[in-house]
Amino acid sequence: GFWRYFQDNNGRPIAPDLEGYVWIRNNLPPDSNVFTFSTNLDAIIIGMDMFICHWCGDLREYQKIGFNQSAVQNYNFLISKNIDYFVIDTEAAIRNGINQTNYKLQDITNSNRFKQIHKNGYMSVFTILR
Repeated sequence: GFWRYFQDNNGRPIAPDLEGYVWIRNNLPPDSNVFTFSTNLDAIIIGMDMFICHWCGDLREYQKIGFNQSAVQNYNFLISKNIDYFVIDTEAAIRNGINQTNYKLQDITNSNRFKQIHKNGYMSVFTILR
């Protein structure tokens, strides 16, 4: 499958997204508005000189529920928040399951509202088409 990751003895991934977040740091303009469905990775995004509104309640809520919405609904929300890029990473895959994650990636790709700009075995980075 698309999502594979190394695990520790407890089944948790060991820094699987690091390469992808370093890619973000090295390739996106500083302070770009980046969204992730992963609720625990805001600090990594901020640490890579990107922006995520960690204190915005509606954004935090959408991190929890947005994965289960359609790509069109995701697009409308992200555009309304002036978000430039978004990430699907291993935390989202673990939380939602591999099959659902692969379905989500297909939905996003087929919507023609997003362009995948980076992919590795652990995460995908998309730009939001305007």
